[in-house]
Amino acid sequence: MTRDFSDALAKATAWMGGGIAGVVGVAPGTQPDGSPCIVVLVNPNDDTGQLPSDVDGYPVQVLDTGGDVNAQRR
Repeated sequence: MTRDFSDALAKATAWMGGGIAGVVGVAPGTQPDGSPCIVVLVNPNDDTGQLPSDVDGYPVQVLDTGGDVNAQRR
């Protein structure tokens, strides 16, 4: 991972925890052509219209989590 991509990923990570409503995760990803992208995990019922299409030139790919996930104890 290049320094530029790491910086862009760090900026996107700030969207979690209230930075942008509905963002529950951010991760590095790869587009079909092999180039890097930023994967943003969102709750399905939140308005993610505030999300940009790219961060520092790296495309943002939005993935719906399918709903809330509840952790279970073993």
